[in-house]
Amino acid sequence: MMAPPETKRAAPDRATRDTTTHTPNDSAALAPEQCARTRRPLPPYGHTIIRMLERHARPRILGGAIIAALSWDIAPSWPRVVIADDPSGYRLDFARGLDWLVIARTGHPQSHVAAVVQALREAGAHIAVACLLPYPGETDDSEGLDEAIA
Repeated sequence: MMAPPETKRAAPDRATRDTTTHTPNDSAALAPEQCARTRRPLPPYGHTIIRMLERHARPRILGGAIIAALSWDIAPSWPRVVIADDPSGYRLDFARGLDWLVIARTGHPQSHVAAVVQALREAGAHIAVACLLPYPGETDDSEGLDEAIA
């Protein structure tokens, strides 16, 4: 008696694959047809934040807030995403309902700070605070920050 022929399982067609975005808030998940229109990458370290939230974990520091660092040298040891350029190029739907600290260095363009704050707010995030950190040995020059986040 011969064994039945082996059947190969066909890979699913790209159009039929489940492309639902998984976020900590199920109501924020995009339908597959929406994902096709909004295919943007997560900001750097966004996957790490999403995995942390999927485990129902929050940072033990900063009251559980997540940091949106506007340059690579800010808070490298803390839970963060880095948005060093135009925030409209990133998918920020995972930010919905979370508290965020937006941190930039002194001298950072206020327009970029304002754009990141606006993008996070549009994604449904709560902005706990936005601040400028001076470089070591510099004095704090945060004048004008209020206009950037108003």
